[in-house]
Amino acid sequence: MVNQKTVFIESEGNAWFKRNKQGNDIIFDPEKDRLLPDLLELPLKSGMKVLEIGCSSGYRLLWLQENLGLKCVGIEPSHQAVKIASDQGIEVYQGTAESLPFEDTSFDLVIFGFCLYLCDRADLFRIAQEADRV
Repeated sequence: MVNQKTVFIESEGNAWFKRNKQGNDIIFDPEKDRLLPDLLELPLKSGMKVLEIGCSSGYRLLWLQENLGLKCVGIEPSHQAVKIASDQGIEVYQGTAESLPFEDTSFDLVIFGFCLYLCDRADLFRIAQEADRV
């Protein structure tokens, strides 16, 4: 049986990104973002390090970096999305949430970009452990 992370790394990450992107631009409307109001309630300070798991093309991270001075990093299974984010100056790695390529306590905040519903149920505890670790 093939698991979700393999499917997303090999093909579905790019397919999902292609279905959901609009052109080649990073499109972000802060007024419509469901996560941003909650993030703005946090005591965020310039220079804090933020990891977004499932960051797509990095549109939210770019906004946080430019508007709040946060140091943003992302992880995303779609290599197409990673390329667009990297071209915009966002540090993004291709990968999935159950094995994060970062040192312990690397980030002040870890956010999930509406990706947990796509993960294998068997990996959810490992994903939570990895988010807590970094």
